[in-house]
Amino acid sequence: MSTPFYSCLFTETKTYTMRKKFIFTFATLIICFSLSAQTWYQIDSTTDRELKTIQFISDEIGFIGGDSILLKTLDGGISWNEIVTDLGGVEWVQYLDVYDLHFFDENHGYVMSGLYGAMLETFDGGITWASVNISLGFCQQASLYFESEDYGFAGGGGCFSGHFIEKFVDGVLTPVVFPVGWSGTDYVTTINFKNPELGFAGTVEGILLRTTDGGGIWDTIPNLATGYAITDIDFAGDLIRISHHNIQEWSSMTSIDDGLTWQVDWEIGSFFYPKLNSLHTTSEGLAYTAGEIDNFDGQEGVIFERTAFFWNSVPVENRINDIESHSGASVFAVGDNGSIYTNQADLASNIGEPQANPIRVYPNPVSVGEELTIENPKTSVFSVRLFDIQGKEIANKNKTTLNQEMSISTEGLERGVYLIKVYEGNVMVPISIRRLVVN
Repeated sequence: MSTPFYSCLFTETKTYTMRKKFIFTFATLIICFSLSAQTWYQIDSTTDRELKTIQFISDEIGFIGGDSILLKTLDGGISWNEIVTDLGGVEWVQYLDVYDLHFFDENHGYVMSGLYGAMLETFDGGITWASVNISLGFCQQASLYFESEDYGFAGGGGCFSGHFIEKFVDGVLTPVVFPVGWSGTDYVTTINFKNPELGFAGTVEGILLRTTDGGGIWDTIPNLATGYAITDIDFAGDLIRISHHNIQEWSSMTSIDDGLTWQVDWEIGSFFYPKLNSLHTTSEGLAYTAGEIDNFDGQEGVIFERTAFFWNSVPVENRINDIESHSGASVFAVGDNGSIYTNQADLASNIGEPQANPIRVYPNPVSVGEELTIENPKTSVFSVRLFDIQGKEIANKNKTTLNQEMSISTEGLERGVYLIKVYEGNVMVPISIRRLVVN
């Protein structure tokens, strides 16, 4: 669990640089220290690898990609399981990272597997993968943006020719038009569109690109991150916010004129001087940003939450690389050492602990061929669905007798970890989720 730290809004006295003189107003001090920041709770990810990107496609189903790993949740982020992946008939190539991913539904999605890796596509939820046919010389696959399954962009870098964007239309990728004079070591880290015509892309060396024709032609826009990595792009009405690594400029910049000019995001000011890696605005309009800080009492990450007046900051143990939400209020952040944080205490609870509805599943662990019993003390009208760690439904059964127990055979199951979801009546949301171990 993280310890709240109260970040305060600085009042700018003049247009000096960040580290020059600021003053606090008395009113701001009162507000800063009377409001508390959110508490963040850590979820067991079952890995110690670096996690780089997270996406939810529904309230229950989400994916996390990272250092040669892909995780999946079927229970809204309570538990995450590593997907057994296959590329051309062999296991996931261990040097392939997941820099970015985008899933359209539980089955169809893409990943960008890192520098000198590949762009990969799956149609079965990540169990098997195939390489996407990209242009010759597109060697560094790092970022994705999709409006639909038939329209989007892939970003990264050329083998020795600088940053690279390809436009995806009806299954075909074609290079777009770039400015000249790009660095051979640069690559596109993030892409996002405000509307079908206006889009932005940032690079690891701080170049900001802007398009006004739907991504066919891109221009270079002066910005405050020059020379430092641009990491994320977010929109909130007319406000555009970009995170970056230039701590001299607060690591965040904003624009209110569709990206033509940029200003320091003074509201993000804190004592941490973070390098910000991710931005996210929930469906309810709550804004978050997160990143990394110099060691602060053993903590190297930070998460900011936007209140009505300023940003509250909370240091966490591990660097944060990405932040995402489902259902508005349920927010997740991922980062170093397999770290997954959430602002929902109940989601961080151990999945095997008693829940509000005391369903019993026994024996657990269970041996192959042994009969499994599910007991619901509350009602005799319920159903059970069994899933493997790839999210594939293995079995389902409806309760038809009057007692409060149901038996399921484990004959034919392979040894491993499964999820059991229990439903009551016609309710589509499970009332209980249990992890089942089959020996």
